[in-house]
Order: sequence, then C-alpha cells, then structure tokens
Amino acid sequence: MVTIEAATATDFRRTSELHHRYLSAGIFPRMGLRFLRCYHETFAASPYGVALAARHDGELVGFLLGTVDNAAHYRWVVNERGMALARRGATALLCRPHVAWSFVTTRLGRYLRGLRRHLSRPDHTHEPTPAAGGGGVGGSPQLAILTHIATADAARRRGVGRQLVEAFLTQARARGAEEARLITTSDGPAVAFYAGLGWESVADRRARDGSEVREYRMVLSEVETT
Repeated sequence: MVTIEAATATDFRRTSELHHRYLSAGIFPRMGLRFLRCYHETFAASPYGVALAARHDGELVGFLLGTVDNAAHYRWVVNERGMALARRGATALLCRPHVAWSFVTTRLGRYLRGLRRHLSRPDHTHEPTPAAGGGGVGGSPQLAILTHIATADAARRRGVGRQLVEAFLTQARARGAEEARLITTSDGPAVAFYAGLGWESVADRRARDGSEVREYRMVLSEVETT
C-alpha cells in the first residue's frame, strides 16, 4: 500500500538521490547531492512550500516538491535560506567549473535581477501569514507551482505519481491557490501523464539549457476533491 505524507528531515537524502537520478534536466542536479538536499529542505521549511513523500511498506519510493504561493515562497527562501543556499551553491560550483560556466551564462543574471527586485521592496523583510483563500501577495492571483516530482523505477505504473499530484493539488486549493502550473520536457512520457490527469497545455518553448519544454496549467476551482 502506498501512503502520501509530508516529507520529514530524514527523507531529503533519499529525495535528492531520486532527483539526481530521474530529473537530470536543468542545472541543479549537476550541482550535486548536497546542494539538492539543501534545496529540497527549503520546501519543507517554507510556510508556502509543499514537500510530499510517497512510501510503500515504509520505503520512500517517490517525492513531490511545490509551492502553494510561488512568489511568497521565493521571497521567504531569499530572506530565510538565501545565504545557506548561496554558500552551498558556491561550494558546488567551485568544485565543478564546467557547471559554474553554465550557471553564469544561463542563470546568474536572472537570479541577480530577481534578488534586486526583492531587495527594492520596502517590506522585503516582512512576509504575510499564509491563509487559505487569502489570495497572492500584493493582491495578485495566488499561483501554485508543481516544481519537481519523481518516482523510483520499482514504483512506476502503480499510481504513485497520480497520488502525489492529487495530494499537491488538494493542498494548493485548500491553502488558497487559484491556479497551478508546471513545466516538463515536451517530448517525454510526462506529456501523456499530465494530459491524462486533466492538465491543460498552454505553451511550448525552449528552456535556457536548449531543451524543449511544455507548460501546463490547472484551474483549481475545477479540481474535484474526494
């Protein structure tokens, strides 16, 4: 029997291993397991984050990371975990010069612009308390993001991914998100998976690493909960 529950501190070694093995796209997996573990921990610690673990007979066989208010989550991360992530990331990049070059050319400018926007806010050191139905920060729509999901080979075709996604959508809806979004590779098996779950394809584009990706959305008012 598979159970879905909140990930705990002892789970992140395993979730980072699953991330590194099954979600190789993007730069974060190339920065190593220690960085991934630190990164995963921010989703459990943030009041706007979601970190779910799927267990089969006590063994962790899948995970999902996401946010119920994406803008508020990343402001929280910058305020509360930004320095720790920066130190871990710098250490990882110093040990991997080829990854560091990729980071500088594809990510650094965007991250610095986002940090500059964050620091220019007069209230950047204060975050509102998350509340169901409260809307997004500053009156903008509250957007949930399904950031990462992976299951072990042994758990494939057992409905584990579906259960993780449904649990995430239930949390996002209950905590006030109006819409959920995700991005996945446009030519992989995830395309059929998300289409089968009722996600709507909204855009195809080229990612910064050159891969072709597809964006999906789910209007949460249309999600049926049981």
